[in-house]
Amino acid sequence: MQIEVLPPYTPLVNDRAVAFFEEIVRPDFVVCEFGSGKSTIWFARHCASVVSIENDPRWFEAVGAKLREVDLWAECWLVEHDQADKKMMHKSREYVGIIEHYPDDHFDLVFVDGAARPWCIRDARAKIKPGGWLVADDLGYNPVARALHFLDGWECTKFRGRVDGAIDGNPRNNTTGFFRKPEDA
Repeated sequence: MQIEVLPPYTPLVNDRAVAFFEEIVRPDFVVCEFGSGKSTIWFARHCASVVSIENDPRWFEAVGAKLREVDLWAECWLVEHDQADKKMMHKSREYVGIIEHYPDDHFDLVFVDGAARPWCIRDARAKIKPGGWLVADDLGYNPVARALHFLDGWECTKFRGRVDGAIDGNPRNNTTGFFRKPEDA
């Protein structure tokens, strides 16, 4: 099955979360996202640089094709694996480990909306600048909810609402959390 990245090119979160992205993101931002898609196009249009880490080769190809079509650039990494396959857990570590290629305090924002979310949340913390943001989608998803203790002491703003245009085509409600790293961290 072929995937196409269709407009609107905004992160696939509820409208209030999109509005908050628009409020906090600046043109000089350096962004990392776990999970590529419409957000990759949006960040490439609004930020200085984007690192996108993907585990699905179809999404990787579709996003790359769309970036070329609209004449944008992002540094895209593919670590192909099926996160449900326990024999592929080493690939989850490889996927999350891509962020280790970057120095601590490097990113203004890390968006966690892909595979291995608890590990992404854990390992992204050191890579975010003081005062920067970790945005985690689907806070109601049990593995994500259990990983939020890694962000204890971070200021949090949550937005719950309907998301249209989900991958399966069915609208759903979700909660997106914007966690701000303390300035003294």
